[in-house]
Amino acid sequence: MDSSGIAALGGLLILGGFIVALALMAFVVWAFVDVLRRPRQQWAVAGQQQALWLVALAVGTVMGVGAVAALVYVLIPLPRLREAGRATQLA
Repeated sequence: MDSSGIAALGGLLILGGFIVALALMAFVVWAFVDVLRRPRQQWAVAGQQQALWLVALAVGTVMGVGAVAALVYVLIPLPRLREAGRATQLA
């Protein structure tokens, strides 16, 4: 492979990394907005703390692990919050 091919490959890798970084940041922003938009009653019924998740996402983002915090939010409290939302709508 000549130098122009290597440069093109390097450019594609940089572009791919940029796209992945944007997708991860969008995921963190979505999680942050989701935390903010849920009513306090839903948090109470789910037994979760809204402020804790806001801080976890903010600090995680600053420390470079915001996507990990967002993933944990999606896997642990979000299903409980959704269930609490259904329960409060039925009541």
